[in-house]
Amino acid sequence: MSGTVLAGGLSRRFGQPKATYMLNGKPMLLYPLSILLSLCREVMVVGRPDVPLPPLPSEVSYHVDALPLRHPATGIVTALRHAAFPLVFVCAVDMPSLNARLIRAMYHMATDGVTAVIPYSNGRLQPLHAIYRRDLAEELLCRLQTPIPAVPSLRELLKGLPIRIVPEECWRRFDPEGKSFRNLNTPQELVSAIDMEPR
Repeated sequence: MSGTVLAGGLSRRFGQPKATYMLNGKPMLLYPLSILLSLCREVMVVGRPDVPLPPLPSEVSYHVDALPLRHPATGIVTALRHAAFPLVFVCAVDMPSLNARLIRAMYHMATDGVTAVIPYSNGRLQPLHAIYRRDLAEELLCRLQTPIPAVPSLRELLKGLPIRIVPEECWRRFDPEGKSFRNLNTPQELVSAIDMEPR
């Protein structure tokens, strides 16, 4: 499996680049990367030229999201296009508490015919903590480029696809508090933020 951290957002609510924000003495980007390096045969970061990053571990490759529309789906498409393996775990840069056991369980749920494995939490899918099939790239891009009145959300783009949903009763066996899906959108959220140690 390939693993990807998406780090191309502008971090408007956060007020500064998330990837380089020092969290307990370490850039935030390195938290999800450390988990993925322990799990995945290939690890990537997808970003934008205008978003700064800390120095990356030598085992991590960097790919520029050069698609014109700034949208999470374009980062996913970029990751899928560059992936060496058929399954790709994708997460956001501001998810410092990934759970290795949950990601492994999701990997085993990605059976034939399933294009994505996505947890369901807080009443909605969590598409930025998900496993996607590499061959979904062009379908996602096609859906994103289809003319409609408004740019669809990532969840809207995934409607109608054969997705394996990970229900709460399943993922809580591995992550009882749901820390995996907590992202840090504002500095104030750091006050209550979670156990940062890899598991």
